[in-house]
Amino acid sequence: MKKYCAVCLWILTFCCMLITPAFCADSTYDRIKSRGKLVVATSPSYFPFEIYNKENELIGYDIDVARFIAKELDVELELIPFEWDGIVPALTTKKVDVIIACMNITEERSKVVSFSKPYFTADLGLLINEKYKQAGIHSWRDLDLQDIKIAVMQGTTAHFYAEKYFEKAQVVPFVNGS
Repeated sequence: MKKYCAVCLWILTFCCMLITPAFCADSTYDRIKSRGKLVVATSPSYFPFEIYNKENELIGYDIDVARFIAKELDVELELIPFEWDGIVPALTTKKVDVIIACMNITEERSKVVSFSKPYFTADLGLLINEKYKQAGIHSWRDLDLQDIKIAVMQGTTAHFYAEKYFEKAQVVPFVNGS
């Protein structure tokens, strides 16, 4: 009987050790409220969602959403601009509380980011130089030639798509609209 009680006590102790961190961990909401500030990562390169105006202020739909959320939470808002490929690491390392930037939901991103319900749907588009249009380019497949350069923003779904589907063309990633 003593061995049985000792084993049960050991199992109960082990289970409590596993469960306790979940109950003790601060939620993002608790962190925001106790600090009195919502810290938001954004990537100001996607008009009309997030971009700098002439006065070097962040503006756009996503910025308005961030302001609305901060107001509803009755906290201050801190917007931190990041290069596109830096916003997910900023969230996972808790440098920010949330990301509010026009980000497509992908399977890979869903492994590390908890997405809200989508509030906007975007498709990929392709802009081509007039000389290619006159040369009879009718689809993206017509551009998969060795002497063609495809410019895409680094780390975006357009970048992933271009890397996957353009086998001959040169995919040239750029950073934040530069």
